[in-house]
Amino acid sequence: MSAIIKHFMSIHDAIAKDVCDGKRYEVRCNDCQNSHEVTTELFSHYLAHSWPVCCGTTMNLISLPTSKGRTSGKGPARLKVRRRDT
Repeated sequence: MSAIIKHFMSIHDAIAKDVCDGKRYEVRCNDCQNSHEVTTELFSHYLAHSWPVCCGTTMNLISLPTSKGRTSGKGPARLKVRRRDT
């Protein structure tokens, strides 16, 4: 059973590394503007468990400028990840 858990953890890690490779992101609340930067490790954790919630709603993933002054993608990334109802 632990091999299955390790396999799924490695999937989340691989996705996080692919998405965050050389890019910077933060999660931000639409209501209170609370935000924090998302590391590769946090991204993996959010994929595996749950996206962060603030003020009763799921926080948005925002692309930040890189060290070269450009955003991480073609424009601001505003990926909304919906929380699963359990």
